[in-house]
Amino acid sequence: MGSTEREIMHRMRLAVLLYDRVIVAAAHFWQSEQMRRILPQVKQLVEVGAVLPAIRAADETRDVNDYFARRLSQTSQLHNALRATDPAIESEIARPGQYHIARRIERLGAVVHLDFNSVEAEFRSIWLADCIDCQVLGSVNMLVTSRVSEPERGAIMRRLRSLALRSFFSRSEVARAARELALPTEFCRSLVARASHLYLLANAKSCASDLLAPSAPIEAAGTGPLALSNVLLLERVLELCGVPHGALRTMSLPELLQLRDAPEFVRFREFYLNTVKRSMEAHADWQQATLRRISAMRDSERRLASIMRQLYKVQHHSGQLFLVAASSEWIEPALPTGSLATAAAMGWGVPTVLNRIPWLQNRPTDDFYQFAVAQNFGKRLPRM
Repeated sequence: MGSTEREIMHRMRLAVLLYDRVIVAAAHFWQSEQMRRILPQVKQLVEVGAVLPAIRAADETRDVNDYFARRLSQTSQLHNALRATDPAIESEIARPGQYHIARRIERLGAVVHLDFNSVEAEFRSIWLADCIDCQVLGSVNMLVTSRVSEPERGAIMRRLRSLALRSFFSRSEVARAARELALPTEFCRSLVARASHLYLLANAKSCASDLLAPSAPIEAAGTGPLALSNVLLLERVLELCGVPHGALRTMSLPELLQLRDAPEFVRFREFYLNTVKRSMEAHADWQQATLRRISAMRDSERRLASIMRQLYKVQHHSGQLFLVAASSEWIEPALPTGSLATAAAMGWGVPTVLNRIPWLQNRPTDDFYQFAVAQNFGKRLPRM
């Protein structure tokens, strides 16, 4: 998982403060060594109903032991086919030696059943949308666009989209397709990692939950992404309100639950979640406003560039002729009094005068657009 047991447990405790229930896939406890080690601590949270291990729907799996047996049967075929493709796929494979972990989870006495069909349908839908979305950072579409040259891009995207239309679809199928397409190893791992994230998101959506946000800050002093489930942000806010992060780490379970159930904290949590929601809405509005502003600026600069080209056409005429052509209301008000007359008296030609008007030369958006078009970055992507 890329985190220590201490970090995972700390995030889980923060999640318990933030949400009434924290749902954890039961399979994580035999797929991850770190999760296996914190099982005794998680046991205490399960016993009070703060954390619930998740398995498939009751009509598919009676209990955790039955769920593990089905996973063992379904994933055993992946062992030889995909073990070298990605370490994440290796962790998905259940093994007979992990049976005792399933029995330990079963003895906790509390699970939540998720409808696998609804999870699968959600996963297919999210994957297809991600293959189309070119604006979400890290989407399948962006991964392919940034790493595959134009001739091969269409065929690869069609293959990846078609995966969600098959009778069986999982991240192992994504890994298999990446291998068959002979994609570079790091690219394969990026696709599998994206598939894993989308599958977890599908699980969260299927039970009307939030997916726990990534733990790594965007920058050293940052607090990660703006999301309701970002527990790093909650930790910073609690510190502002007099609860140091050191105290959160050392609290006993009864103290943690007492804090969560205190009327003052319940009201504060509601205010905190509403504040984050408003910030997210404002952030989305700000993103759209930025895009609109850049687009409008580019259109304005392109019109200005067109006017400039027309003015340069009179460059062989006299300065006096240019004075007559250029002394319109869209240039003269922007210049110091008498500047055009001075230019004409000094015999400056069109290029000289235009080059001395700063705002006419300042076209950063259109200049970059023209540069990007000239560079033809899409054609320069490495061929696979």
